Amino acid sequence: LDLKGSKEYYIAVDTIGLGEGEVGLMVTGSTAKKTDVTSDRNVDGTLVAKVERIDLS
Repeated sequence: LDLKGSKEYYIAVDTIGLGEGEVGLMVTGSTAKKTDVTSDRNVDGTLVAKVERIDLS
C-alpha cells in the first residue's frame, strides 16, 4: 500500500480534526454535505473518519 499520495489533489472539510500525517476517509458528493459541520454548505469533500489500521490480508 503506497501512502505517498498521488498527483491529484482534493480540498475537503476536516470535520474530525486529523493531525499532520494521519490518514482519513473522505466522502464526496451529496454525502459530504450530511454532517453537522457541513449541512447547508457547498462542499465537495468531507473527512469523516480516521483510518487507524489497514489490513490487506
